[in-house]
Amino acid sequence: MDPLNIVFVCKICETPLSLGVGEGLVTFIRHRENLVLLELQPRSGQTIIGRTENGVVYSFKFNKIIARRETFVEELPFVKVEKPTFHRWIKMAFGPQFKPPCRSTMRSDVMLSFQEERSALKDILRSVPGKVCLTSDLWTSNQKLGYMCITAHFITKDWKLHKRVLSFPVLPAPHTGRAISDAMYANLLSWGICDRIGTITLDNASNNDSAVSQLKDKFFGDATLSRELCHLRCTAHVMNLIVKAGLKHVEVSLNNIRESVKHLKSSQGKMEKFFENCKSLNMKTKRLPVDIPTRWNSTFIMLRDAIPYQKVIDLFFYGEEYANTPTLADWKNAVAIRDLFKVYQDATKLFSGSQYVTSSAFCYQLSKILLVLKKCDSEPAFKPMYTSMRKKYDRYWKDVPLVLGPASCMDPPIQVHDS
Repeated sequence: MDPLNIVFVCKICETPLSLGVGEGLVTFIRHRENLVLLELQPRSGQTIIGRTENGVVYSFKFNKIIARRETFVEELPFVKVEKPTFHRWIKMAFGPQFKPPCRSTMRSDVMLSFQEERSALKDILRSVPGKVCLTSDLWTSNQKLGYMCITAHFITKDWKLHKRVLSFPVLPAPHTGRAISDAMYANLLSWGICDRIGTITLDNASNNDSAVSQLKDKFFGDATLSRELCHLRCTAHVMNLIVKAGLKHVEVSLNNIRESVKHLKSSQGKMEKFFENCKSLNMKTKRLPVDIPTRWNSTFIMLRDAIPYQKVIDLFFYGEEYANTPTLADWKNAVAIRDLFKVYQDATKLFSGSQYVTSSAFCYQLSKILLVLKKCDSEPAFKPMYTSMRKKYDRYWKDVPLVLGPASCMDPPIQVHDS
């Protein structure tokens, strides 16, 4: 044995340690420190003793995989785990034995979790006894990238309705019908459900009509009934088109109320004056919302909240020469629009739900909308608005979609009687 190169064996981990020339005890000290850190580092499944706020001692098993995955539930960037502040927080809150993962490890865990969840969802879809219905829409990110979201809706054997996002792929421009069709078909092929598609619900863009026509050929071939039942237009989107067609005829009244609400919210002094007027008329002080012109439901909410404060707003502008002061006719139009569009607002909220079946309520909500439109027809001042809205209505809903009519008839609360 070389006296200048003596080898020792650690009694704990049985690691051979070499004592070289000039090293002294440094090798042993360093190895002992590593052993201490190794023992303090919680292993996956290791039982750890803890204490509750009441002083009760309990035990739990630490799982570093679960611990890492919980950190990305909040959708924070992966680089967060490498920030000094995050390391300092972990060390002070949990002790030096807890070592934060790096961003590469976090990314690997995310991808591993994704593959596990995807595999589990595939098994669920294979066990679905009926059809799988799809909804899809296009989105544009703030980086001006186009995305397509594909969502599956299905009922499992225990009669529970489920909604799952299948894919959110980037869709390069141009977004033609062919591009949409190919991207959707490729994604559905990977899920193995192309032979189980029931309906596809899209908005009313012309490229979507072209995409559905091509998907019908791929999914159903010459099956006439399946092709006829497949395509559904987004009901909420159709209602949006109908309402916008009507709003064009009362834009002046809407603009006066919108600008008035903006004016009284434009400074602290004006808000204080508005609140004083509220108190003088025994009205509750409230900050009135301003609508977003491109979103008609926000216009409905603005009118709904502003109409009860008509006298307060009139008092606010009394004696002032403000160009957009609402007139009595503007308020009359606002009341009519609020009452008319409340039916659309309620129907939109109903059809936007994803935790319950909405197809069976289609015909009933359609009849309510038609009754409200006929009421507008009886008012000469709203005849032009009725004409525009009815034109949009007839374009999409003159004929009830074939799959939605039976859905309403088969709904247990609805009784169908022979005439």
